Amino acid sequence: MRSERIVAIILLLCFLSLSACARYADGDRKGSPLWGTWNWKSSTGGITGKKKITPETAGYTKQIRFSPGGEYQEFRNGELVISARYSVVIKETIFRENEVLCFSDSTGRLSDKVIMGVTSTSLDLSDPFPDGYWHAYVRVEE
Repeated sequence: MRSERIVAIILLLCFLSLSACARYADGDRKGSPLWGTWNWKSSTGGITGKKKITPETAGYTKQIRFSPGGEYQEFRNGELVISARYSVVIKETIFRENEVLCFSDSTGRLSDKVIMGVTSTSLDLSDPFPDGYWHAYVRVEE
């Protein structure tokens, strides 16, 4: 009896997490604000919270792309450097309960990012730890 309850709770949690992902990674939904290509504008943060990195100071451009099927691509100076799968789950973060991008890739270079804001023209992501960075992107018009 107890194992049946545990299975039921696990199934309920799985169902709830899948519905949380549907807004961004469901191929049947049109017009998700996350889908598309984004140019990196700047990253601000670090231990002091004041360090700012831009394409000009870093010496490279960065573009990220989210597709409806849960595919993620990252480009540096126009060259594909990472291809991975993504999902969006609701997690407790240092900010509060937020939607978090979770990546599955073989490079080990991607880590969770908290979705701080997404509109038709801008995307703000944050690292989920106190001395992380806030990453600002602007949508590429297609």
